[in-house]
Amino acid sequence: MSASDAFEWFTSTQLPANSQAVGEFIAGQRQYLYTIRSEDERQRFVEWVMGELRRMVKSERVSGQARKRG
Repeated sequence: MSASDAFEWFTSTQLPANSQAVGEFIAGQRQYLYTIRSEDERQRFVEWVMGELRRMVKSERVSGQARKRG
């Protein structure tokens, strides 16, 4: 699977309902992804983006749960 295909698959199927911040991050990273010429570099970039998105979603879940309790 190409890096761009992996990016599109991950962002469309592996993330829960996106917040505005996550959506903006995805849009910005998608633009940058298509400027990278090397497929190897695209793969490394997509792996980094996936990790960042997981971290962002996890952080939002934690902060959302804290707001519900508070």
